[in-house]
Amino acid sequence: MSPILSFQPYAEKTGIYLETAGVGALKTSKAAAPGVVAGRCSGCGRCAAACPQHLFTLETRGFRKAAVKQYPQRCSCCGRCVAGCPMEAISSTAIILPLP
Repeated sequence: MSPILSFQPYAEKTGIYLETAGVGALKTSKAAAPGVVAGRCSGCGRCAAACPQHLFTLETRGFRKAAVKQYPQRCSCCGRCVAGCPMEAISSTAIILPLP
């Protein structure tokens, strides 16, 4: 068994992933819950269909629809909404902490 594989169950629970970036370099990243960039959203609803937690709703704002994320604290950070959005209106950021 590879030493990297032993981190996978822990990473899935915590959202903390270890990545290598060259010889001896190691960095830790924690996935942040994706958010909707309303100006880019077309209101197609693909994010709502892709989300296993059913966190997205479509709301009318002015003359157009846009996705709104309800209860972001329930997000499992699986990334299905990010992958499903054709307009790249859902952003996911990661906090990178270089090790000393």
